[in-house]
Amino acid sequence: MSARVKPIRFAAMLAAAVSAAACLSCDILRNQSFSVVGWTPGTGRFESGGDLSVSVSFSGEPDRVSVENAFSMTGNGAAVAGTFSWVGATLFFKPCIALRGNTDFRVTVGAGAMNPRGVSLEDVLEGRFSTRPEDGRPSVLSTIPERGGMLAGVLDSVSVSFSEQVDSASFRGCMSFSPAISGVWRLDPDGETAVFLPLAPWVWATEYRLIVSGDLADASGNRMGESASLRFTVGNDAIPPSVTGAQALDKSGSIVSSLVPDDTADGSIDENTGWEAEWRVGLAFSETVSMRSLGG
Repeated sequence: MSARVKPIRFAAMLAAAVSAAACLSCDILRNQSFSVVGWTPGTGRFESGGDLSVSVSFSGEPDRVSVENAFSMTGNGAAVAGTFSWVGATLFFKPCIALRGNTDFRVTVGAGAMNPRGVSLEDVLEGRFSTRPEDGRPSVLSTIPERGGMLAGVLDSVSVSFSEQVDSASFRGCMSFSPAISGVWRLDPDGETAVFLPLAPWVWATEYRLIVSGDLADASGNRMGESASLRFTVGNDAIPPSVTGAQALDKSGSIVSSLVPDDTADGSIDENTGWEAEWRVGLAFSETVSMRSLGG
C-alpha cells in the first residue's frame, strides 16, 4: 500500500511547484512598472508653437485605447482638440489648429492609462510649456497724482505707469473710477503709460479711487494677478468761489459802470438802469474758476 502512495505524493508536489512557479511568473509580470519615460516638447518656453511636436513615450508597450482616453491637452485652460498616432510605445498628438503664441499649455496623461496586462501608469504625467516670450507679471510703478495726492484742476488728467508694455486691446476694460466719471484712456506709444482724459469736470473737493484690475495683462498675456488702487482728491480747497463784483462792459471791453448787487435781505429790489443793448457783463470772482463750469 505504501509503495503506491509515494508516486502520488511526488506528482502532487510537482503540480504544486509548477502552479507556484506560474503564479510567481504572473506576479513578476504584473509587478513590472509602466511609466512615462519622456515627452515633447518638454518643459520650457518656445518662441513659436507652430513647429512644436507633442508626444509621450512609455517604458513598455501601452494599451493604446486607455492611454488615449487618459490623455488631455489645454491651452490657457481651454481644451486643445487633435488626433493621435503611434510609433511603437510613443504616442504622437497633432492639434487640429496650430498652437497659438502667448499661451500656456498643459499636457496630461492620467492614472487611467495602462499596459496590456492591466498595470496602471506609475506616475501621472503633468507636463507644462509656454509660447509666451516671458512670464513676468506687469505691475503699477507710479501714478500722477501720487497715492493720496491731489489733482489741481477739475479737467486735469490722471496717468498710470507700468513696469512693461501692457495689452493695448484690453487695458481700458481693467481701469475704473469710483465715483464714476466719463472720459477716455490713451496709451503712450511705448505702451507703458496709460493716461485718462476726463470728458466732464472732476467734482471739486471730492475723493476719487482708481482701480486697476488684476486681470490687466502685458503684451505677452501675463496678468497682474492682484489689483492695484489709487486714492486722490480734486483740489484742497473746500470753500466755493463767490462773485465779488460785476461791471457793464462796452463793445471794446472797457468798463462803463459797476453794477449794484441786490441785497435780498432789505426787502427791496435794486435796479441797474441805463443798460445799452450792446453792453456785456463782466464778473469778478473770489478765486480762479473753471470757464467750463460757467456754461451751466
